[in-house]
Amino acid sequence: MFPALRLRIALGFTITIFVLLLVQGSLLIYFEYQQDMRRVDGNLAEEAQQIIGALGPSPKLSVENISSLNLVRSRLYRMDKTPFHTGAIYLGKDTGFQEGTWILPHRNYHYRIRTFPITSEGEIMGYIQIGDVHNTLTERFRNTAMIFVLQSIALSVLAFIIGIWFEKRTMKPLQRMVNQLEQFTQNVGHELKTPLANAKSSLELALVSKKDRDITVVIKDVNRIDNLIEGLLQLTTLDKNALLLQATNTSSLTGTMLQEYSPECANRSIELISDIQPDVIRMADAILVRIVVRNLLCNAIKFTKNGGEIQVILTTKFLEVRDNGVGIAPDVLENIFQPFFQADTSRSTEGFGLGLAIVKRIIELHEWKTEVRSELGKGTVFTVRF
Repeated sequence: MFPALRLRIALGFTITIFVLLLVQGSLLIYFEYQQDMRRVDGNLAEEAQQIIGALGPSPKLSVENISSLNLVRSRLYRMDKTPFHTGAIYLGKDTGFQEGTWILPHRNYHYRIRTFPITSEGEIMGYIQIGDVHNTLTERFRNTAMIFVLQSIALSVLAFIIGIWFEKRTMKPLQRMVNQLEQFTQNVGHELKTPLANAKSSLELALVSKKDRDITVVIKDVNRIDNLIEGLLQLTTLDKNALLLQATNTSSLTGTMLQEYSPECANRSIELISDIQPDVIRMADAILVRIVVRNLLCNAIKFTKNGGEIQVILTTKFLEVRDNGVGIAPDVLENIFQPFFQADTSRSTEGFGLGLAIVKRIIELHEWKTEVRSELGKGTVFTVRF
């Protein structure tokens, strides 16, 4: 149990670290992009002012004093927004005037373009557009995402190893305590079973020699206590290590259990209907599967009225036990698998509420699933999905 628990905790911790690292990397890329855009916009504003200063006095605008590099990255418009100079990066592109900031693809690059007014004595004499190469946010993610992913994987693997080591050390006391508790429960169970068996034998001998109703009641009580101890021992000893998995013919097993309980159903005029697909083979512990089928059948018989009906369906995908008995109230349905829980203690004086808890434990150990549907006065359906 504990190795699997340590593994689940370590995996959960590792996945969390991995996701956080990816989120951190994504945020870092985004904030660096925003910072770079502010830097580019500042540079473009300065270059635009230099170009405007070199244009010469208005209304005669001349590009003679502008550097060739700035000319390549610039586009100049007159006051009526018609171009009088178009840099190389704009050739072949739409010549229509476009305000604000925008992206211009050119060859294998992207240019961030900003538009500035050309003013003279407070009046707009024209416009200048200037751009600079920059990586778009998508390009930045594409270029650096793999680095962040590899770094995140490496750090997550390291976190997983550290997590396993740390959890192994920190959970040792808990594991030792649970092991001691399980051992104590088993020892107590065995110690109780021995005197109970002796008491039962003595009472049975006394009953043979003398028919006494009180002795019969005591024997019944001893049997109940013995059943309780057996159930507690099963709950405390059932784990993955206790499984004996083998190819199990669940069809034959279920059929045998139905034959075992047919006389009891006949005595109460309960119709036992079976729909069992032949040769359903599952990798399972045959003894534990027998306990599951027995408990589900006993439960159905216990809460089905005389003259009722029980259906047992087995396919390669599920085992289902249906009854048209008293049903279970919705508010207690979710608690029926809890140890010692009984939906209605007034319905029966037998049992301790351990049967369904054992059933659920066995199903979980086989990595199967269980479903319950019930309606008061109409019956209950238990489904075990393989």
